[in-house]
Amino acid sequence: MTDDETLKLQHALNKYEPKDVYSSLDALDGRLTRGPKMSAVALGPSVGGGEPGALIYELDEGRVRLRVTVADISGAFYEELEMPAANLEDLVAAMLATLEREKSAKAP
Repeated sequence: MTDDETLKLQHALNKYEPKDVYSSLDALDGRLTRGPKMSAVALGPSVGGGEPGALIYELDEGRVRLRVTVADISGAFYEELEMPAANLEDLVAAMLATLEREKSAKAP
């Protein structure tokens, strides 16, 4: 996966509100976020701050991490998933489909 492809996926997620992006992970109900290839590696309060939204960054050996940070009235929190780079596009596509369905459901 190239840097441009990674940035494109990150920008696609960041067109939505961070809380909605975070909720889209829950809506997947573990279908893509559990198993030996993908795992939640960190979650909790965001002590060091960080911009709300999605951040995708590459690790060594063909792996990437997706971090979603949300800020609300009580502070900021995040969840971070690690996966093979090849799985990132499928995960983001599923998240975007969920976000679009939710957006359509809220439309008048």
